[in-house]
Amino acid sequence: MNFKDLLLKYKENKTRVIINGLGDGETKGTIIAVNDDYIEYDLLNVQKEVKSGKEKTRERSSLFQSRISLT
Repeated sequence: MNFKDLLLKYKENKTRVIINGLGDGETKGTIIAVNDDYIEYDLLNVQKEVKSGKEKTRERSSLFQSRISLT
């Protein structure tokens, strides 16, 4: 399986992937389109809160779509 096929599989399964190089490493996105030289994705806003010493993570869609180059 090549890289493009893997990205297409992630898109079909709606797998959330970490987009490296954006934010503080906690940025996740859902791939919405795979093209020959770039992908388009929808970013999710990940928020962490600590209550009673326990950490809880919530994800909210930020309605921010962008593209990242594959070359």
